[in-house]
Amino acid sequence: MKNRMFKKAVILFGTALVLAGATFSYAGRTRSVDVVGTGRVIVWRSPGIGNDLIVRVLIDGRKAADVTYGGHFETNISAGRHVIGVQAFPRPFPREPWNVEINVRPGELFNFTAKGSITQLILKRT
Repeated sequence: MKNRMFKKAVILFGTALVLAGATFSYAGRTRSVDVVGTGRVIVWRSPGIGNDLIVRVLIDGRKAADVTYGGHFETNISAGRHVIGVQAFPRPFPREPWNVEINVRPGELFNFTAKGSITQLILKRT
């Protein structure tokens, strides 16, 4: 009886390890998917902004990402006209986001750097 329970426990534990290993190895992989009919937008965060400021990236007025110190944001974006914006957080003063209008063509890359400070954050195309 004990031998059977031990075997079941070992099999259960082994299965759990295999599933956990598969999950962790999949989570660590990066996805590089080229979607037909889309362009690519990358927003880098300038280190000169400081480490206590978060850069919020907006696409067409909707939150796309919050970029912290040393980070960047990248995504595929459908072809057509779009508005890319950035805001600094925390915001001691209410400010409108800095917006840049882009016209995306399939396969086109838009590479921006967010620069400035909490009082005026801008997007510069690099």
